[in-house]
Amino acid sequence: MTDLGVALSKTVKAARLKRGMTQRMMIQRMGSSNPRVLRSYITKLETGTTRPTLETLERVADALDTTVSTLIFNAERRLTCSKAESVGREK
Repeated sequence: MTDLGVALSKTVKAARLKRGMTQRMMIQRMGSSNPRVLRSYITKLETGTTRPTLETLERVADALDTTVSTLIFNAERRLTCSKAESVGREK
């Protein structure tokens, strides 16, 4: 997975935790007909072992009361900060 993909995974998990939501609560908000499968998928998404489609990312954003663009912006910011810290450590 790309660096941005990993950052997006961490951003989704951070957004969920910030809202005090469990994975189960998030799944309920996503309106899944098969919560067991979706919970497994959310775990994979949050650990960076799968890439969401745009449609899934929209559902995730809706469940988190945010937008896809906000999730991506925050992921890019997380990635930029991470890279800046790495450069600072190399000096």
